[in-house]
Amino acid sequence: MDLEEVIDTGHVSESELALWQIHLRALIEHVQRSYDGQITLFRTRGQPLLCSFEDDFCWNRLAQEVTVKLIPGSHENIFMEPNVKVLAKELEACLARALPQGQTGNESVLA
Repeated sequence: MDLEEVIDTGHVSESELALWQIHLRALIEHVQRSYDGQITLFRTRGQPLLCSFEDDFCWNRLAQEVTVKLIPGSHENIFMEPNVKVLAKELEACLARALPQGQTGNESVLA
């Protein structure tokens, strides 16, 4: 696929063009594989126009178990206040559940 089929390359800087090329190459070369574990999908209530209408955006086709956590805001502002506070709280809770019993997450990996 040619990058010019995806974006108007005349309106982007050289550095942004390089990022678009990396992004497109990754998209083309990516091979989907199933995952036998659980994943958590953080998403907003808004539905992107060119996206699946499934609540989990079809991640259930790849993962054994999918948990969807709705975060306030939109795709464009999920990392901005006040939405990022909710995202951080949900992510922290997910990471705490993923830790082995008795670990706090403060242990050194190199210990």
